[in-house]
Amino acid sequence: MKKLQTVLLASMFTVSLQATTNENRHTENVIPFLENQLQKYTTDSVEYEINNGVLTLRGELPHLLAKEQLIAIAKSTHGIRSVIDLTEISQPESTSRDIPHEVISLLSHNALIPPITVTPTWEDGVLTLRGHVRSLVARDNAIHVAKSVPSVAEVRSQIAVASTSYEPNPFINDDLNLALDRTYRLTTAPVDFVVNDGTVQYYGKINSTAEVETLRRLAKDAGAVSTDTSQLEIVSSGSPSDRPVPDDAIAEAITEALDQHPDVTKDLAVTVEHGIVTLKGLLDPAGIEAAETTVMNTPGVEQVKNHLAIPSWADNMKATESQSLPDPVLAKVLEEQFEHNPYADPSEISWEVNEGVVTLTGRVPDLAVASLIRQDAELSGAEKVINKLVVDSRQEENE
Repeated sequence: MKKLQTVLLASMFTVSLQATTNENRHTENVIPFLENQLQKYTTDSVEYEINNGVLTLRGELPHLLAKEQLIAIAKSTHGIRSVIDLTEISQPESTSRDIPHEVISLLSHNALIPPITVTPTWEDGVLTLRGHVRSLVARDNAIHVAKSVPSVAEVRSQIAVASTSYEPNPFINDDLNLALDRTYRLTTAPVDFVVNDGTVQYYGKINSTAEVETLRRLAKDAGAVSTDTSQLEIVSSGSPSDRPVPDDAIAEAITEALDQHPDVTKDLAVTVEHGIVTLKGLLDPAGIEAAETTVMNTPGVEQVKNHLAIPSWADNMKATESQSLPDPVLAKVLEEQFEHNPYADPSEISWEVNEGVVTLTGRVPDLAVASLIRQDAELSGAEKVINKLVVDSRQEENE
């Protein structure tokens, strides 16, 4: 096990490593580069080991942003096939801190969000953001900044997004600059852009067509009316991390990582198609969360379809062999899924299950929330989702 001795500096984190490692065919080339990358960051105390290309992290980190950045670095390191994250967020000995006030100050200065628009609340290590912002990117920037607050173990967002369908966001420049700063997929020097009448035009050099799609999405989420990427030049760095990971290699890496994870106690069925991973099997709630997180920490994974079920719900059902979940089991899985979704307010949203078909009804503040709730239903193993959620008094039914 290797140890990262670290000191918290502002909202960044750096590392020095010392310890012995398990020898295997990946470690020899991975360690020097990984150590070099981690020197840029600081944490409190983190131990790690690499076994057959799977990196396991243990210890404490100062905040969620440090955790995400550390995992992002590891995933981009050639030779790391997957990451098992067993780290925790360090908690303060004193409870005298006014964490909501800290968040408000950071949002105002670092995300350019006026204090009156977003209200944070703090309870048992969970920070909840409520209010409204001007764009999807502004919402994501607010979440990103909140994750940099020490001791916050979880950030839940109930931020509504104002519609930008009819006119461009007047703060596109600010929001998009912040979004580009926090986007780890852009591994080259930051691209430049100009905004003219709501149209974002990018120029500069990037590594892949995937980055083009990322830039288009960010511009749209910032409230741009349209995006011009014609001035971007795709120049591959030649790094192995620039090449797509084959589905069979992703499946092998996930199987290896799940086999090593202490919370995943049973074999699962893993299938991968075009980077989309489907999981089937029986696990307890902690195992289900651990499995999904580990899959998302595997390079090459684009999306996870989590069809895992809890044994006490499914009794002796062999989920790995079943084509669909029985209605009672699916209803329980939905209940568990929505319980962890801050947007799924039971007083505003309801659902019915009939022969594997889930019907969603109720009210949501915007289309983004409706999309998140529908995605939860789809990932729960439903054969089909009928969306009858009402958005801004308009009903949009998608079957």
